[in-house]
Amino acid sequence: MSVTAGFGALVVLAVLFGSFYLFDRIARQIIDTNSHQLMLLAGFVFLAGFGICLQMTLKIEFWRGKWK
Repeated sequence: MSVTAGFGALVVLAVLFGSFYLFDRIARQIIDTNSHQLMLLAGFVFLAGFGICLQMTLKIEFWRGKWK
């Protein structure tokens, strides 16, 4: 479930930057020149989506009393 959340965050990032890349000339130049930084950003976004989902799942399991 957490891995799916991480991939979902990557899809949102790809749609956002893809729309900028397709429809804005200045953004296309910026994305082309800083593509290595965007790949690093994609890794951070995946980890953030994964971590937040994992944390929320563990908190829900704790509230339900699965850990005593």
